[in-house]
Amino acid sequence: MKGNSDPLDLSAVKDDISNLRSDMKELFQKLIDTGKSETGAAKDKVIEELYDALEIASKSGKETVESLESKVQEKPFISLLLAFFVGLFFGVFFNRK
Repeated sequence: MKGNSDPLDLSAVKDDISNLRSDMKELFQKLIDTGKSETGAAKDKVIEELYDALEIASKSGKETVESLESKVQEKPFISLLLAFFVGLFFGVFFNRK
């Protein structure tokens, strides 16, 4: 039965622990860097999709306004009556207490 461990083995264990710490620190730093990179890429993708959606909504809005303008020009009297009654309805609806 051995009473004491060999000093060389203890030194080797200390070196292994030191190497393990260094490797773990490097691994965590790589994970953090990868996470930051992926987050940035995801953010850029979301921003691009938002701009695309905004462009589509803008085109749709312009088409709707153009359509309404042409309908008002075709039938101005009916458009005026419709606007009057819609305004009257909202005025009565929001004036309730």
